This record gives sequence, structure tokens and C-alpha cells, in this order.
Amino acid sequence: MKIFEDVERAERQRDIEIACRILPVQLRSYLESFKSFKDLLKFRIMRDYNTCMHNDEDLMPEDTDEEVLPCIEEKIFLLACLLLMDFVASVDDSDDLAKGALSSYVSHIRLIPMIVEICFVNMQEKQLNKFKVPNLSAMVVSEMDLAAEDSKDMMPFCMKVFYQTVEAFPALVRHWWSHDCRRGLNGRVSRFTEEHVGPMIMQREIDKIREAEANGKWGDTSEMTVRGSKVSREVTATYMKDECSLEVVIKVPASYPLANVEVNCTRRLGVAEGRWRRWVLQIVTLLGTQDGSVLDAVLLWKQNVDREFEGVDPCPICFSILYPKDHALPTLPCKTCQNKFHSACLYKWFHTSRKNKCPLCQQPF
Repeated sequence: MKIFEDVERAERQRDIEIACRILPVQLRSYLESFKSFKDLLKFRIMRDYNTCMHNDEDLMPEDTDEEVLPCIEEKIFLLACLLLMDFVASVDDSDDLAKGALSSYVSHIRLIPMIVEICFVNMQEKQLNKFKVPNLSAMVVSEMDLAAEDSKDMMPFCMKVFYQTVEAFPALVRHWWSHDCRRGLNGRVSRFTEEHVGPMIMQREIDKIREAEANGKWGDTSEMTVRGSKVSREVTATYMKDECSLEVVIKVPASYPLANVEVNCTRRLGVAEGRWRRWVLQIVTLLGTQDGSVLDAVLLWKQNVDREFEGVDPCPICFSILYPKDHALPTLPCKTCQNKFHSACLYKWFHTSRKNKCPLCQQPF
């Protein structure tokens, strides 16, 4: 047990060192020092909780009509968080080590609870029901947002910060919401995510897939196609091989990323069930615990399929990798020439030629 603890401690230290090389020292110092405002935040959370408990206006205390004034420290903190998200977005998608290090650093300084709590303290549900939520992915924070003096004017800014936090660290937000989110806030976060953030995240995922296809991310489009639908909330990847197809469907729930995706294998031609299950588990793990995107999951699936068929030569009898009827791979080798055949093709060859010899080297099989 101590060995595992030492390894985990060493990995965490390595991640922090990598994050320190990416983030400016002033930004890190400020984010880490914000713990000193916890008492102020607790007071505001209790105020928010008491307000939500008085849904009947006749029972509502007189002071609950007053706006909860956002503190200047909270504005600066959220602005610093947006700056952090910009650094996260600047990391290359292929640099898994850096992305993982930033996620580990954010988890280490317990940043997610502070961000979400402050955002929702300033997003009163009564006001939120009357508020038209802007396109958060395209929204640019203005000086007017920063100059806001009450919670209502502060709402767009807080929505933007929450959206970008969910987009940058979906696994951390999901873990916090599932295990540590206080009861009074759990439902509010879920509803806001399902109604406003989830659809924008889904559209963003589809846009990433279209952009990847336009940039030739998966090569020959006649071999690999990916379709995404915002209505059905599904992403379908199809891999063609010898006029046969393999297909995986990633179903994204409305409250994603608070709820994890469902992965269905509609066609797994030529791939053993055990291996396919491992692929599905990899996708669920990537999206559930590693802050991966749906595009990352599709590329991982394609990588696994490519490896499955890599180095597999067509059967010398039917000249196909997959047998047309049962979609099996050529697995029966000739001990002399080492060529592999489909068992059905070889059986048919023996039957028609009336010889138990290899079709290529003519040695006894």
C-alpha cells in the first residue's frame, strides 16, 4: 500500500511541476491564496440557501428582497479562473501529459468547488428563470460585466465562467457534483447544466468533429465516417472494411458532463467480443475520468480499429480481410509459407480441389 501511495505522491508532484511551467507564477499564487475568502463565501452560501428555502413570497423575510452584492474579490477570482481556462485551451490537444497535469493541479488546490459555489451564489434561481441565457461559448466578457454591482448584472459573467469550467474540466466537475456538492445546490447545478450548458457542449462537440473531418483527422473519408446529431444527442462512427462496417454509437445525456455517456456497439464485425468490450471501457473511462472530448473518444476508437486490422493481409483465396458471411479475420496459417486463410475459404478450397495442400506453396496443410 505504501508503494502505491509513494507512486501517487510522485505523480502528483510531477503534475504540479508541469502545471507550474505552464501557468504564470502570479496566477498560481492568487488562485492558491483565495482560500482566505472561504469564510466570506460560506456566509454568502448560507444567505443563498436561506433565500431558496423561502419559495412562498408571503413567508419570505424582508431582507431577502435585497440584492446580494457581489464582492470585488469574487469578480477578480472569476476573472483569474477565465485566464486559467485560456491557458488550458492553449495546450495542444495531443499533449495528454500537460492536460492531465493541469487537471491534477486544479484538483489539488480544490478550485472547482470555489468556482461553482461563487457562480451559483450570484445566479439566483428566481432571477435565472426570467433571464435569457446568451450563447456562452461565443460570449466575450466585457467591462460592463466586470463593473456589475448586483447579482442580476453579474449573471452573464458567472454563466460564462461556469460554462468554461465545465468545458475545460468535465471529469472534475462531475466528480465534485456526484460526491461533494451540497444538497441545496445539487439540483440547481443539474437543471442549469441540462437546460443551458449541455446543449452548448453538445454543439461544441459536433463542431469539433466537423472541424476534424475537414482537416483530414481520420484520413480517407470512404473508410471512416462520423455523424453527430444535436437532436438525438448521438455521435455515430462507422468504419468500412471490405464492404463490411463496424459501428459505435456514443449517446450523450442531456446533463452531460454531469452524467456520463452511453456507448453502444451496433456492429462489431470481425472483432472479438472481449476486445470490443475493452474498447468500450476505454471510451467510458476517457470521457468519465480523464477530461476527454467526444472527438478524443472517436479517435481512440479508430486507433483501436486500425490496430486490429494493422498487418492483417487479405485471405489469398477470397482476397478480403473479412469473410463476407461471418466477417471473420483470416486466422488459419500455413506452417510452411505462414500465409493465413479464412477457415471457410480453406474448407471450400480443400473440397473443390480434393487436396489438403496450401493454395500458395502446395505443401501439405
